Amino acid sequence: QSIGVGQVCNYKCRDCVNMAPYAKKDNLRYDLNSIIRDMDVILPYFQKIEKLHIQGGEPFLYSELDKLLQYIEYNYKSILGSIQIATNGEIMPNDKVLKILSDDIYDIRISNYKNARNVQKVKNVLEQKNIKYHMYDFANGKGSWNYSGDKDYIAPESEDIYSKVLNCNWCMCYTVENGLVGRCARSIPAITIQNLENYKDDYLNLNSELNARIVGKYFMFIKPMTACKHCMGSDGDSIEAAIQI
Repeated sequence: QSIGVGQVCNYKCRDCVNMAPYAKKDNLRYDLNSIIRDMDVILPYFQKIEKLHIQGGEPFLYSELDKLLQYIEYNYKSILGSIQIATNGEIMPNDKVLKILSDDIYDIRISNYKNARNVQKVKNVLEQKNIKYHMYDFANGKGSWNYSGDKDYIAPESEDIYSKVLNCNWCMCYTVENGLVGRCARSIPAITIQNLENYKDDYLNLNSELNARIVGKYFMFIKPMTACKHCMGSDGDSIEAAIQI
């Protein structure tokens, strides 16, 4: 389960799976109260979440990250195994955030980009403050990305969308973002970036009437989304990570 704080990022990766460089204004930074409201709608349906991801864009650019983390700890720590923050390692967390991250529940996931310049400095500070972190070699574990298609990609009519989704590394990366739950982090910014139509039934709308049956059905049964027709999933070629525009 992931919580998206917005797509704003200090990197402009040409092949970003979430298409962050092309994110619309409304998707760049989400209001803190809106994020909290979304969590308060969906998280009470879970008795245990082994790993809660905080992701962007770049989460350490989110100015109210300290308040968000404090809220999560106070209200949901009892159901969480760990809180993982996905970062490119170039942004030093501020002092308020660093103090919070010293709690053992946190694990900082640093993307292993070969051209990163500030990562060692960030790692040194994390180590000095006994904050857990690990280097991330991406979904294939090989230090490279899988090309998922650009913002204009549309799958050919002959493609077996169901097979692609069932074999996709991200098909169960459920993400809470901007009032919706999607089956992967790309699927929500895709609505505006790729101008999706007839997409509404693909998401769990956190502004609608929900119950345990509706929520359970959404998380238990995988099916293609409209966004899947505009993505290659994890079937694309292996490419170098984080090539900048």
